[in-house]
Amino acid sequence: MMSVGEVVERIAREAGGAQVEPVGIVALALGEWVRQGDVYLERVPDGVPRGARRRAQLVDGTSVGARHVAGTPAQVFEADRVGGEIVVVSAAGWTLRHPEHAHLALPAGTFRVVRQLDMQTRRAVED
Repeated sequence: MMSVGEVVERIAREAGGAQVEPVGIVALALGEWVRQGDVYLERVPDGVPRGARRRAQLVDGTSVGARHVAGTPAQVFEADRVGGEIVVVSAAGWTLRHPEHAHLALPAGTFRVVRQLDMQTRRAVED
C-alpha cells in the first residue's frame, strides 16, 4: 500500500506535475485565509469540533481536482453540522498537497476548510 505522499506524488507526475517545492506560509493569524485552487483555509481557534470524525482528504471525490491532501502530522476532521464542517488540525508545520497547484507549507494550528462556490449553480467549484 502506498503512503499518502506517494499517492500525491504519483498523481502530480501523471497530471503533468505541480510545483514540488512547497510555498511557505510562515504564520496565519486567527481569521486570516490562504487559498489553494478552489479550497480556502481559514485559521480558527484551536480544537476539533465536537463529534467530528477523521477523513482522508479535504474535499470529497476521486478526480484529480479533489486531491487536496493534508500531509503528516495534520489530521482532517468532519463535524456533523449542516453541510459538514471540515477542519484540519496540526500540532506542527504541515504541507497541503495537490497535483495541479503549488503545495503549501503551513504552520501548526487549526484551519477551517471552505470551498469556492459557483453562484449560478450554488454548487462547490471543482478545479
